[in-house]
Amino acid sequence: MSITSGFLVSLSSGSKATSCEACHRLARCHAPLHDNSVETVDVSCRCDDGVVGDGFTCYNKSTCSDDCCGRGYYWSPLQGCVDVDECSQPRPPCGPGQVCVNTPGSFTCLLPDQKSRTAVKSRPRSVKFGCGSAQCPPGHDCLQVNGTSQCVDPCQNYTPLQDTRRSTNLWADPESRVCDMHTDWQGWYRLFIGNSSVRMPERCIQRHMCGTDAPLWLRTPHPLKTEGIVWAEVCGSWEQDCCQFQSNPIHVKACPGNYYVYKLVSPNLCRLAYCADANTAVCSTCADGESCVSRDNINWRCEPDPRSSLRLVNGDTACSGRVEIFHNSQWGTVCDDSWDLNDAQVVCRQLGCGPAQSAPSAAHFGPGTGPIWMDDVACTGSESALSQCGHNGFGIHDCLHSEDAGVICSAAFSDVRLVNGDTACSGRVEIFHNSQWGTVCSDLWDLNDAQVVCRQLGCGPAQSAPILAHFGPGTGQIWMDDVACTGSESALSQCGHNGFGNQNCNHDEDAGVICSGRFLQPELACGRDSLRLMVQKSLLEEQGLNASSAHLIDPRCHQQEDHRETMWYLVERREGVCGNLVEYNSRHITYSNILFVYPFDGTNVSVSIPMSVPFTCVFPLDDTTSLGTAIRYQLPRNSLGVVRSGEPNRVVMTLYQRPDYSLPLPPGSVSLPLGSALHVGASVENYDNSTFVLLLENCYVTNSPGADDPDKYFLIQNRCPVDRRHVTVDESGRSRRALFSALLFQFHGTYEDVYLHCRISLCDGDSGPCRPSCSRRRARSAGASGHQLPVTIGPISWF
Repeated sequence: MSITSGFLVSLSSGSKATSCEACHRLARCHAPLHDNSVETVDVSCRCDDGVVGDGFTCYNKSTCSDDCCGRGYYWSPLQGCVDVDECSQPRPPCGPGQVCVNTPGSFTCLLPDQKSRTAVKSRPRSVKFGCGSAQCPPGHDCLQVNGTSQCVDPCQNYTPLQDTRRSTNLWADPESRVCDMHTDWQGWYRLFIGNSSVRMPERCIQRHMCGTDAPLWLRTPHPLKTEGIVWAEVCGSWEQDCCQFQSNPIHVKACPGNYYVYKLVSPNLCRLAYCADANTAVCSTCADGESCVSRDNINWRCEPDPRSSLRLVNGDTACSGRVEIFHNSQWGTVCDDSWDLNDAQVVCRQLGCGPAQSAPSAAHFGPGTGPIWMDDVACTGSESALSQCGHNGFGIHDCLHSEDAGVICSAAFSDVRLVNGDTACSGRVEIFHNSQWGTVCSDLWDLNDAQVVCRQLGCGPAQSAPILAHFGPGTGQIWMDDVACTGSESALSQCGHNGFGNQNCNHDEDAGVICSGRFLQPELACGRDSLRLMVQKSLLEEQGLNASSAHLIDPRCHQQEDHRETMWYLVERREGVCGNLVEYNSRHITYSNILFVYPFDGTNVSVSIPMSVPFTCVFPLDDTTSLGTAIRYQLPRNSLGVVRSGEPNRVVMTLYQRPDYSLPLPPGSVSLPLGSALHVGASVENYDNSTFVLLLENCYVTNSPGADDPDKYFLIQNRCPVDRRHVTVDESGRSRRALFSALLFQFHGTYEDVYLHCRISLCDGDSGPCRPSCSRRRARSAGASGHQLPVTIGPISWF
């Protein structure tokens, strides 16, 4: 990687500078009239006779050799210490499929598509590192640990950099100026001034501060925790410009606990050194739930996170309780005058819970203490925060704490909402990820993307896909960019995109949608013995959905009553039936399920993605008959990992994000919703016989990682799909790879993690046909000769 400084370097005629102070102590400053005492805007620095270098850094040839150079540099009698370009060596150090990027004294292995992105973007971008033939999880780097390369979290593997002389408040001592050019930077560093953790400054620093001549500061903002590891641009301040020296880029990561770690590299001049911002010491004192904020990057303070300004207290779940808001540095309650379901809906949305079930009043969850901050609250139901609703003014009320308001929200919720629109079915698109609402960039945003959002929200067909913050700019994270939906997905999160938080946008590019606004508006009857969900057939048909195709979480459950204009779907009110999720607490028992409805014609896609309609019935419990202890039966979350077994050098099975088997899911924690499509590819590696092709013999799901578990749910059996509505085989018996798609449903009546196993055989194409005929007649395969290969992925967790 070639980075030029703000000064022009010329070994033959010296390096041009604006001040003689820039010259090395073994260099001479050449100014007009040969008056070295006069500072001018046109001087040059030349190393003395017998000394080599560029004038800013000089080496004594008689005393220097390779010993003068740090790791990653070699000695040149003409130039001094020169960076070793590891990426140009005959055997590059990066693994297969990775891009080697040279950095001063070292190198970086990145994914193929990241070199070009990071070279042209002016803002920090998330990067992933290669480690040999493996890929590190997001937020991890490939580092040497006990002599071996491993993927590690730099937040837990850093070196404290406790140089008080780097402080932004410290003037450089001419006799002991800091020079980072020859430091052997290895790994990651955390900055300290004394015992206080600090950050690099994000503002121009006056020259000769931070114990050096040209202080280095961060030109790009520090990242959020959700961005993982990012590139960051570094500038050095000098006479003419705050960014007169554009030094080598570095990596930065935000860590839990309000601190940052930095992967530093050697600057390209000796006059440059990294700064530690003394003003950011206050950030190390911020408590949990607080952020360190500043408007001018000089004066910092701790403030509650936006999502921490609202909470529910004294409830049985995280989504029920007395409503309390944080105002004027103090928690207080809300009066129940005019309190209704619209107000509760806003609270549930702001907290990331599901739809509001009720809006209890009269201190249903017990009386609070302290101020009563809001009274006569009047929400329309579309606001994104309770503070945006009409009320009398903070602290203006005529109530007692015996009138404190509460909410009961559903535990399940949609991860998409529309904000700032004229109706509930129009507005800026926001998604909930990593416990935070954020926006979607409008790069590549089109009607296919809007169609998925409208379907997910039950708002009828999409009418338009406004771009460029048509509904006003949002705040906080921009979670998705370059969204590429086919239009058949059941959720926006299933569409192709750059990865959550990977974007190059501003909020003035936020995407929106305008839907027809015809809600499905299902009616739910919570009976003594059964739950009955009614939907207008005409509204389903408007969205291209076949009312007769529906089933519940368990695909075998599709009991329905067909009336002239409506369709009723029934499920017995009993735990474990049709995938019912049952939750108990001291006050209520809750039954939840999901209805899946399919398009009329799914022949043009690999698997017809259904629309999902979650529904929940809450029944009060008599205190004299309720259970004495709470029993929680919850969907496991955030626990999907991909593992390989069998013969990893021979057979590999991979999950893909897209129906065209592109965008493989990375290893690590992933989560897939019920009813989403598993796009699976299997391939044989390093197999010498080119006449053999891959055949999917049997693919099945178990609740254990063992392929021999006797309790199996078959997706493919005898080379053919068991249920063509849920499984499509796109390629088998044609090449060294096999492809199939299947819908992810509840397979065993539980919400336990599941594992996908496939028995794969190698079929000799020279000996006869290999493509499955889906009849009793079987193709001749190498499996009969002991070449059947088991391969497993999982666990796969529901949510």
